Amino acid sequence: MHGMSGLEVCRALKNNPETAMIPVIFVTSLDTPEEEEACWNAGGVDFITKPINAPTTRNRVRAHLTLKQQSDVLRRLAWIDGLAGVANKRQFDERLILAWRRCLRSQLPLSLAAVDIDYFKACNDTYGHLLGDDCLRNVVKGIDGCMLRPSDFVASTGGEEFVCVLPAADRKGALAIAKRADQTVRNLQLPHTGSPLEYVTVSIGVATLDRAIEESHDHLFARADRALYRARHAGRACVIMDDGSPIGDG
Repeated sequence: MHGMSGLEVCRALKNNPETAMIPVIFVTSLDTPEEEEACWNAGGVDFITKPINAPTTRNRVRAHLTLKQQSDVLRRLAWIDGLAGVANKRQFDERLILAWRRCLRSQLPLSLAAVDIDYFKACNDTYGHLLGDDCLRNVVKGIDGCMLRPSDFVASTGGEEFVCVLPAADRKGALAIAKRADQTVRNLQLPHTGSPLEYVTVSIGVATLDRAIEESHDHLFARADRALYRARHAGRACVIMDDGSPIGDG
C-alpha cells in the first residue's frame, strides 16, 4: 500500500472511535512469531499467511462478520434506551466527551438542548402508563427527526428528560433546531388534559460552548440543565437560552 503499511492502517483504524470496532484480518506472506505478534498488537482479529486457501479465507471472514454483528446487537442493547429507542445515559456520556474533544480540537462550537416533556406525570396519571409510553416515544421520534446532520443525536437522560447533542452548532443554529423541535412536538397535537394547552408540549434549555472557550463538557451540560430549569419556571412550553433569553412560545 502506498504510503502506509498494513500495521499502520490497522493502528489508524483502531485509534479512530468511528472505525475502532471494524475487525481487521491480516493477509500476509510474513509468518515469524514476531511479525504475527505485531499484527495482534496493532489490533488485528486474525492472521492469514500466503498463499491463501479461498474456502478457508471465506469462512474466516464469515465467522468474523457474524461475531461483529452479534457484538453490534449487544452493544446496541447496552447503549440504547429501551423505551425511547434513542441513546441512553451511558452512551450520551461517552459520545458527549468525544464530541467535545473534536469540537475543541477543531475550534468549533458545541451546543446542547436539554428537553423535558411538560406535565408528563400528569399525562401518565390521566391516560395510564401504556399511553404515556406511546406519548414519550412519539415525542422523541419527532425531536429525533429534527436532527439534520449525522453528528447530531438525541439521548435519554432519565424519565421524560432528553438532550440533543449538536456538534459544530453555534447559538443561532442550536436555537433554530430547538425551536423546530418545540414546534414539531406541538404539531403532533398529542392530547393532554393535564396541560394548560390540552396537548403535549416540551420545555427546552439551550447552551452553547464557543470555540474559543476551553470549558468542560460537564459545565456545558449543567448550563443547558439550568436553562431548562428556567424554562420550566417561566411557564413551560418554551425555549430558553442559558443567558435567560426566551425564544417565543410558538
